[in-house]
Amino acid sequence: MQAHPVLDVTSPVADGSSEIPDGAFMDERLKKAFDFAADGAKQLITLATGLIALTISFQKDILSNKLLATPKLLMKCSWSLYILSLFFGLWTLFALTGSLEPKTSNLSPSTRGVNVVFPAVAQILMFIAGLILTVIATAKAW
Repeated sequence: MQAHPVLDVTSPVADGSSEIPDGAFMDERLKKAFDFAADGAKQLITLATGLIALTISFQKDILSNKLLATPKLLMKCSWSLYILSLFFGLWTLFALTGSLEPKTSNLSPSTRGVNVVFPAVAQILMFIAGLILTVIATAKAW
C-alpha cells in the first residue's frame, strides 16, 4: 500500500505549480472557522464568568442596603443572564464538537448549522442583555 504525501500548504505543489488544491484550502478555512467560533464562545464564557465574580465581589460597595430594591433586582437578573450566557456558550462548544463529526457521513462539517448558530446567537444576546442590566443597576446605585 502506497502512503499518500502530506500536503504542505506553504510550499509549492509537487508538480511545480504554486496553486493550492481547492480541497486543501477549504479544509484550512473550515478549520479556522471552527477555531474562531470556539474562541469567540470561550471569550464570552470568560467575560461572563469574570463579570459575575467581579459584581458579586463588589456587591456590597455597589449595592448598599439603604438603596431601593430596583438595582438589586437588576443585578440579580444580570447574573441570571450571565449564567444563561455561560450555558449557551457551553452548548455552542459542544455543538461545534458534534459538527466536526456528524452522525451521517453525507453531511460536511459546518459552523453555520442551526445546532451551532442558535446557541451562539443566544449566548451573545444573553451576554449583551446581562451587560446592559449591569450598567443600569450600577448607574441607579450611584
